[in-house]
Amino acid sequence: ACMYFFTAMLKTGPSWRVTFDAIHYALSLDHFTTSFGYWLLAYPAFLKILTAATYALEFLGPLLLFLPRGNARIRVLLFLAFVGLHLGIALTLELGMFPWICMACWLIVLPTECWDFMSRPFRSRASVTARRTRSSRVPARHQLGWIGHALCLLLILHMLLLNVVRLRGGIESHLSPGPIRWAGALLAQNQYWCMFSPGPMRFGSWLRIEGVRTDGTRVNLLHPGRELQTHKPPRVAATYRSQRWRKYLMNLMERNSPVHRTAVSYYLLRRWHATHPDDPGFAQVEVLCMCAPTPPAGTPPSQQPPVTEVLIWRHSAASATPHPSTAHAGTTGPAADTSL
Repeated sequence: ACMYFFTAMLKTGPSWRVTFDAIHYALSLDHFTTSFGYWLLAYPAFLKILTAATYALEFLGPLLLFLPRGNARIRVLLFLAFVGLHLGIALTLELGMFPWICMACWLIVLPTECWDFMSRPFRSRASVTARRTRSSRVPARHQLGWIGHALCLLLILHMLLLNVVRLRGGIESHLSPGPIRWAGALLAQNQYWCMFSPGPMRFGSWLRIEGVRTDGTRVNLLHPGRELQTHKPPRVAATYRSQRWRKYLMNLMERNSPVHRTAVSYYLLRRWHATHPDDPGFAQVEVLCMCAPTPPAGTPPSQQPPVTEVLIWRHSAASATPHPSTAHAGTTGPAADTSL
């Protein structure tokens, strides 16, 4: 409940609260979007309704869980609503196990009546099994003492404080976030789920990693055997081998991480020379991001913004010094060969 409520509080951008085109921009993030997600982009009016409904559900849904009256029916409706939300996410965006884990977590809000109804076909068989396997021993019951309850209460309060200090314009200026975040890192409670807040990024991108020879010719190191990727792939998300490779390569472009960029360069060079032992080699390796602003919904193809080539890393045999344009933070894009 806290995850949904606080991510709704962090959604302060106009795309969530004013223009309601956040889902349009979220589905335009090429490194996540599925084929069904691209298909939905053709219906901007429907996406505005989905945006408003998603924001309202994330903000009000967790609060409705604590209503004292009619709680059983509300919990069933909330279960169906949030499972529908995450099922829609799974169908439109490739986010790994995230939507499926969230759907499983919502099982705990189902009231007793639902579990009793679902267990009716198995009651007679369960009773026979229980009689046959009955033990004379009394089952042990372990309950937390006051120390355990106090510790759980402190962890819950700490989790709430971690979320509060991240709110913009809230009460974080009156708190001391240093010790709170230090304790969060120590207890691994400092995990951050932005969930497209304050608003989705407004550009699409994809990645190119190329080897440059001394004569200036280039080779596609990320996808060996393919031509240089000068045009956008039909579906960028499909170029990733797995969710972990997607996240790793996106981090290379989003963060100024020379150690990881150098490691990837060495890995791609070793992979190339393993299959091309007689190759003379390369003078340097370049990591380029092809990015373009995402136009508003309904923009005709003739008015699509041009694609910009951004050099975010250059690795040479003598050194591994980032290009000055690595200051272009936030550049994201996909790609990974199936052999990665």
